[in-house]
Amino acid sequence: MVRGPIDERSDIYSFGAAMYHLLVGRKPDLHFQNIIPISAYDIELSEGFCHIIEKCMELDPARRYQNGMELEAALDNIYELDSEYRAFRKRRLCSRIVTAAMIAGGAALLAGGFL
Repeated sequence: MVRGPIDERSDIYSFGAAMYHLLVGRKPDLHFQNIIPISAYDIELSEGFCHIIEKCMELDPARRYQNGMELEAALDNIYELDSEYRAFRKRRLCSRIVTAAMIAGGAALLAGGFL
C-alpha cells in the first residue's frame, strides 16, 4: 500500500474511487496493482467524465487535482475535455478564418472596382 502525507489530494482520490466503484460496480484494487481504467469498461460515460475520474485516481498525488476548487472547475467545464467539443471548436475557428478571408477578399474586390 502506498504511504504518504494525507491531505486534500487524498480526499480527491477517495472521491474518484467512490465514483469508480459506483459506476463500475467493483472496488478499486487496494494495492493499486490492477486498477483497470474506467474508460476500459463498456459504460456510456463522456470522455470528460472518464478523464476526471482517472485523474482523481492518479497514484502520484502531484498528478491529481490539487484541491476541491480544481476538481470543481473541471466538473464545471467537463465539456471541454471531450474530443467532440474540441473538434467543434476547431471547425468553428476554421469557419471564422474562412469568413474573415472572404470578407477581406470582397473588400479588396470592392476597392478595386471603385478604382
